Amino acid sequence: MEEEERILRSLRRFGAPAADFTAPLSYPTLQRMFDAQVPPRLHYYLNSVYLGDLRDGTIAVIIDCAATL
Repeated sequence: MEEEERILRSLRRFGAPAADFTAPLSYPTLQRMFDAQVPPRLHYYLNSVYLGDLRDGTIAVIIDCAATL
């Protein structure tokens, strides 16, 4: 947590963001964030991956995948 806070402090020196949704969040809380938008009896969950760093190859794959959406 200390490293993340240090990084965020340095980013926030550029000025106030239009929106700031950064905060510690448990995985179950993340899974429940959009429950209000899910119609009754339509059960599913979101799955994601947290990346430690973004290398050129990783960015290229993300761009290629996004282009097919």
